[in-house]
Amino acid sequence: MFLDAQFFDSRIVRSSRAIQIEVMNGVTDNQILLFEAHEIAMVAPNITSKAINQMILEWYESKRKIDLYWLRGLQNVTMKEILRGVEVVPWEKFATL
Repeated sequence: MFLDAQFFDSRIVRSSRAIQIEVMNGVTDNQILLFEAHEIAMVAPNITSKAINQMILEWYESKRKIDLYWLRGLQNVTMKEILRGVEVVPWEKFATL
């Protein structure tokens, strides 16, 4: 089974509070950025570091609620690109702020 990208254009999918998809699919960066779900668990081989970074920045700016995001099957993503523009501090320092 394969869910093509068109499936993710549905308003019902985009507005869901939780999304769990266990089959291969064609979700794109632009589509996943429109998801309103607080929980996303899915295979996402087409999602890039840029989209993940954008979701993190939206969360940081209180524009997105994230309870759990578990994206599997990612390809060609790097921690450096994912955390671009995100201030990262060690937990020990964060705990004393």
